Amino acid sequence: MTAEEFKKQWDPGKFNRWADLEVTEIEKAPLSALTKDFLKAGFPEDAAPFLNFGWKSEKGRFYNIAELYPKYADINLTKNYWIIGSDGEGNPICFDVSQNDRVILLNHEQGFEIICVMNSNINELAACLLLYKYFIRKIQKENGEEAYSDANFSIVDLSELKDSFKQINNNIFKESGFWRSEINALEKEIG
Repeated sequence: MTAEEFKKQWDPGKFNRWADLEVTEIEKAPLSALTKDFLKAGFPEDAAPFLNFGWKSEKGRFYNIAELYPKYADINLTKNYWIIGSDGEGNPICFDVSQNDRVILLNHEQGFEIICVMNSNINELAACLLLYKYFIRKIQKENGEEAYSDANFSIVDLSELKDSFKQINNNIFKESGFWRSEINALEKEIG
């Protein structure tokens, strides 16, 4: 999926805010050309499940952990973790440039240790965000606006979501602790 295809499918608008990221900020990072090109098209400001992107809190600046939190600059790898967003708990979502821009989630309360891998790259992250968005949209259409928050969906709906994730990456639930955890949480909600 290209960045343009992602943006078109995301359908930015009133309820799907889009962040146009500063090209000069993207260029300063030691990201791959593929990741940089993808980011230059922008990225959603927020996405389910409770994720925020776009560097709004940093006034449009793109930092690595070592730059933003200097007291952690001496800790191995923090200079390799470039912050793209955060989860609902304030944990940074980062590109790990030492691992081909793998997308990781760090624990902000535990010295920025890796909580889990989210995705192998930005393209996979974008595809997963779209799948999750479509899942929510589908169950809301079928079961009402509060279907997601009320866990008003079936095991069949969840099975379809899992199968869709596997079409992106057959090993996603082995490689991505983040998406495995999200699916497990949804399974628990429906009993």
